[in-house]
Amino acid sequence: MDTETLCLCALSFEPATGYDLKQRFEQVYAHFYATGFGSIYPALAKLAREGLLEFTSTPGPGPRPRKHYSITDKGKHTLRERLAAIEPVHRVHSDFLVLMLMADQLTPERVDALIGQRLEAIKYQLSAIKEACSHDDDAPPGAQFVRTLGQTMLNTAAEYLSSHRQTLISALRAEQKHESFSHEPITGESA
Repeated sequence: MDTETLCLCALSFEPATGYDLKQRFEQVYAHFYATGFGSIYPALAKLAREGLLEFTSTPGPGPRPRKHYSITDKGKHTLRERLAAIEPVHRVHSDFLVLMLMADQLTPERVDALIGQRLEAIKYQLSAIKEACSHDDDAPPGAQFVRTLGQTMLNTAAEYLSSHRQTLISALRAEQKHESFSHEPITGESA
C-alpha cells in the first residue's frame, strides 16, 4: 500500500496534522506498517492538490503554520476505490529476525543484547498502542480488530523471546566452546 492511501486511511478516522500522522504510524500502526516521515508530507500535499484532503492552518511552534488535514467526500470515495483494488500482501521486514537467523555469526553476548533491545522495543510499542488507543473503545470494529491483533502479536513475540532467550544463548555458547576446542592449534607432540 502506498503512503497516500495509508494517509487517507488514517484521516478517515479523524483529522490530523502531518506530525500526528507520523506519531500514529510510528506507534499505533508500527506493528503492521512502516512509512517514513519524509514520505508523509509529500503525500499529504499531493492528496490536497487532488482535492482528496482539505486543511486548515493554525500557528505552529515555529515559523511555519500547522496544517490540520481532513478527508473530503471525494477522498472517501477514492479511498473506497483504492481499498477495493488492493491485493493484500503480508510482508515482514525485520533486521532483528535476519540477525537472529545469523545468530551463530554473532557473539552470545551480542545476541542476548539484541533480544533485550527487542523486548524493550515491544514493551514500548505495547505502551504506545495502549496510550494512543485508550479512548478508542468506540473505534470501528476493524480498527479494534487490528489493534487487538497487534497487541496479541507483540505479546506473543515478547513471551517467545523471553522463554527461549536462554536456550538460544546456551546453544550459541556451546557451539562457540565446541568451535574453539576443534580449532586448537596442533602442536605436533604425541600423547
